[in-house]
Parts: sequence; C-alpha cells; structure tokens
Amino acid sequence: MTSQNVMSANLRNSLARAFADANPQMDFRSAALVLVVCILAIVACVAVAPASTSYLVEGLGIPNGASASAALGINSNNQVAGYADVGSSTEGLLFAGGGYTVIPSLSGGSAQAMAIDDNGQMAGNGQVSGGNNNAFLYSGGNTVALGSLSGPLGTPVSYGYGIDAAGDVVGTSGTNANLYHAFFYSASSQAMTDLGTLGGSSSDAFGISANGKFVVGDAATASNQTHAYIYSVSGQSMADLGTLGGSTSYAFAVNNAGHVVGYSTTTGEADTDAFFDNGTTMYDLGDPDGFGSYAQAINSSDTIVGYFNTDQTGDAAAFVYLKGSLQNLNSLISANSGWTLQDATGINNAGDIVGYGLDPAGNTEAFELTPTSSSTLVPLPSAASASLVMLGGLAVVGALRSQRRRRKLQIST
Repeated sequence: MTSQNVMSANLRNSLARAFADANPQMDFRSAALVLVVCILAIVACVAVAPASTSYLVEGLGIPNGASASAALGINSNNQVAGYADVGSSTEGLLFAGGGYTVIPSLSGGSAQAMAIDDNGQMAGNGQVSGGNNNAFLYSGGNTVALGSLSGPLGTPVSYGYGIDAAGDVVGTSGTNANLYHAFFYSASSQAMTDLGTLGGSSSDAFGISANGKFVVGDAATASNQTHAYIYSVSGQSMADLGTLGGSTSYAFAVNNAGHVVGYSTTTGEADTDAFFDNGTTMYDLGDPDGFGSYAQAINSSDTIVGYFNTDQTGDAAAFVYLKGSLQNLNSLISANSGWTLQDATGINNAGDIVGYGLDPAGNTEAFELTPTSSSTLVPLPSAASASLVMLGGLAVVGALRSQRRRRKLQIST
C-alpha cells in the first residue's frame, strides 16, 4: 500500500471512529458504512466534464520574397503540403521539421502542392511549357507531370488534388471532347483513367482515401445538376451521394471507412452547409452564422475540419467538428496568440490540423494546430445536486434506521 493509500485509510478510520463516538448506538463497521454512503453522495454532486480540446498554434512560415503562404494537407509524420504567393506566381512547398522546401516546378512556372501521403509524396498542379496546367506527382525530390485525358485536339489541361499511400493521384482533366472529367492516375502503371460522370457532361475528383479504395468529388447528373459522389476503385463505379435537400453538393475528402465530407445546398437552396456522409446517410453539420459552411478534410476518427463564412463579405473562420459539435477553432486557441484562423484544410489521424489565416503581423500564413486536452470538475446543476444530496441523506437515515432495527432485534433475543 502506498503512503497516499495509508493516509486515506487512516483518515477514513478516524472519521468513522468519530462518527461512531457521536452515535453510540452504532458500532464501528456500521459507522464506516454510513460514512462511505455520505462520501459517495457528495462525490456524486460533482461531475467530471469530458476532456475539452484546445490547440497550440504554430506559423509554418512565409518564404523570402513571398507575400503569403497556405497549408493544404498534412500526413502522419507532420509533413505538410502547401504553396506560397510570389508576385503573380505561386511556388509549391513542403513544410517539415520547422522549415520548408520549395519543390521543383514543372517548367519554371507556377506550382501548388495540394495533398501529401505518409511517404512524403505530394500531388499538385503546375504550369508546363506552353502555359497549360498539368497535374503532378512530387516524389523523391522530383516533380513529374502526369499529362491529361486529352489528345492533341482536346484540352490538354489537368489538376491534381488528392493522393493515396501508394502515390496514386486523383484530380480533374480536360478531355478530347473539350470537357472536364475526374481522373485516377495509377502510380504503378503510370496510366490515367477517366472516372466518368453521373450521367451528365463533367466531373471532378478532389479526394482519395489513404488505402486507395475510394475517390470523391462532384459530377453532373443527367438532369444537369451537380452532385457529390463516391467512386469505388475496385468496383469502378460512381455512386450519387445526393444532397441536403437542395440541387447541388460537392465532396472533398474521404477516409478509409468510406466516410465523406463536403458541402451541399439545403432545401429551397436556403443555405449551403457542410455535410458528413457515413455511407448510408448525409448529415448536416450546421452553419453557425448562416452564411455558408464547408467541410474539407476528415481523419480516421471522423474528426472534420473546414471553414464557415462569418458575414456576407466572405470573412471566414476555420472550424473543427468534434464530439458532435461544430466549433470555431479561433475559440480553441490562446486568446493572446494574435492569430485569426480562416480556413482549416487538412487533418491527420493524430488530430493535427493545418490551414491558413492571419498571423500576428497581419499576413496570410500557413499554420499547424496541435491538440491538447484537459479535464475539469464541474458541479452538476443545483436541482440535480440537491436531489443527489437528498438521496445520500436518505441513505444515511435508512442505514441508521436499519441499524436501530438490528439492535432492537438483538435486544429482544
């Protein structure tokens, strides 16, 4: 027994003896039992609140010569994909180890790193010679253009948005018919596949699960509406996820369980709300200020991040959907941080979040949030407290009455 346990036992025994001395009709064991009931009644009046999550915020930096930076994806090793604005151009960035690396562009033009896998490979897009945009795969220090679905007479343009653990890339590409379709690029075969549509003319792919089983995005329907979809890579089939009652929805991310997040218009096109789809039902995550909310990433625990507009001018706040509640991330960091978190774009399975916002100097800068948790003792509401104390008191009275009955029976015998 530890010294703390010995002290606790001695204290209980002392209190029990004192109680017994004050109630000579009770023996020591009965007094101890009554004392325990009293303590339990008191303890029941205090509830342990669930661990509340807060975050430490860290700026990931703005490269020399750049005016702004943004983070768009994070892996389990806390490597982050993003980009920086440099004049009228952009440069792709790999943030890691407290610094950043400017990745090679495709032809000296603009580049943006959009997503990253656990091997540090990144998907993105950049300019090739001639000025067209091409999806790329960054791996081993090299940036490789992935081409497009189009032949020479089509639209030779593509954009890379998502990557899985094998280095497969998904995105959007021009076609021979001068339309845009979602694509899946296999790293092993180095071939790009057209994922088709929902019966309409166009589609986009924005996310792929880490295990490579699911692709999500949006596609035109036969009735010319735009709906979120989930695509089964093994089944080579695209399923319409529907909407929250409106005519339009978009899916941006999916986890290994096939759970999807994005946004949708609501009934009557009254609002645009972030959604979570668990494979059977699409759930509305809410819109705190009524100006639109947008979910952009999800991890294996179904923790969701994104942003919501705070007014009609487009001002925004980053959010995390955690423990059944959509929460403004600005309320979960230190009030003295100097940061305004505008958009949360990525989250890993440890709960680390990346995005961009206004740093203490007022510049748009990429950030990373690291979660911290704390538990507090919170008194129950007064009515509940009173009821529990009453129950404790009744238990004590009952114990005393029982003790008296036992003593009377002993006397009668």
